[in-house]
Amino acid sequence: MMKMIKTVMEGEGAIKLFVASSLDEFKAERNELEYFFSQLNNILVKRGMFVKLILCEGSSDAMVDGRMQDAYNDEIRSCDILYVLFRERAGSCTIEEFEVAHQNMFEAGRPQIFVMIQRLGRDDELSEALCSFLGRLKDEFEHPYSFFTHIDQVKYDMLCNVAKSLPLDIELKVEESGIFVCGSRLAGIDAQNGAQAVF
Repeated sequence: MMKMIKTVMEGEGAIKLFVASSLDEFKAERNELEYFFSQLNNILVKRGMFVKLILCEGSSDAMVDGRMQDAYNDEIRSCDILYVLFRERAGSCTIEEFEVAHQNMFEAGRPQIFVMIQRLGRDDELSEALCSFLGRLKDEFEHPYSFFTHIDQVKYDMLCNVAKSLPLDIELKVEESGIFVCGSRLAGIDAQNGAQAVF
């Protein structure tokens, strides 16, 4: 099985998805995403497809000469899809990752970029840095963003965009009992939370 996964990871059926987010704010959610994509890959690898999820926790400081952020930026340039997640803050590294991706998108045609902000309640206040960045998204970059309330909405959004990016069609079905990919129930996502539209 490991040999098969390695072969698929290096083939045409593999896509790379990078998640940019605040290390502190989304630590638990990044763990959930790792589990979710592990379960998705268990289904996809049998069909010759694979999603390489890249999280900053997965990179090694020992492998990089110079600034660690430069290594992340190189990963972003080679990605097919980038998700940028915000809650209340907008750190300089996360903003830089968006800027690198945006520039590369115009120069090389990738990655696809999705910006999502989590809203926990009506009284949430976004930091000045995040408000400023959202203003830049609208005025400078002319790039859309959406809000979500539950991480399963992000997982489902990722799943739909991954499905569009894979070289073969994969069947997605949402039922009360769960979300199904190619007839197999996908673990790590709640259908009721996940299939709600982002706003």
